[in-house]
Amino acid sequence: MAGLRLKCNLCGYEFEVKYDEGLCSGCPLSKIKGKCGFAKCPNCFYENVIVEDKRESIFKKILEKLKWM
Repeated sequence: MAGLRLKCNLCGYEFEVKYDEGLCSGCPLSKIKGKCGFAKCPNCFYENVIVEDKRESIFKKILEKLKWM
């Protein structure tokens, strides 16, 4: 999800989602799943849910299947 920008639902701060930062280092989900579907706001530390576009998700799955053919 590189380049994905979110607006925090709590404080309104706009930020780019980065899973490699220290914000995720203490979270057990980051160690288990990698990208957990949440993004912590660097301004207020609120956990925002990342809602992915269904069409984009389906398209990615189709491309992954085509790579293996």
